[in-house]
Amino acid sequence: MTGVVSFKSINEIWKKEHKGLKKNTMRNFILNHNDHREHLLQRFIKGLDASLNVEIINKETLEHFRREISDITYFRGWYIISWW
Repeated sequence: MTGVVSFKSINEIWKKEHKGLKKNTMRNFILNHNDHREHLLQRFIKGLDASLNVEIINKETLEHFRREISDITYFRGWYIISWW
């Protein structure tokens, strides 16, 4: 079973992500280390889960799309999540 991590984006950025012009997002969990999404991202990084999807939700319209994650890089508290 493939897991899903969901994030919200502002309209201008969501449009680029949806069109495939921007195929990544940067997120951190500094204020909330108990977020279940961080747990899923860490499992993917460690190779414990072979697949993971990202869902991006437009904050204004609530439109959304899902993509398969191709890579997650963790750098200085930030997760850089890339998709196909």
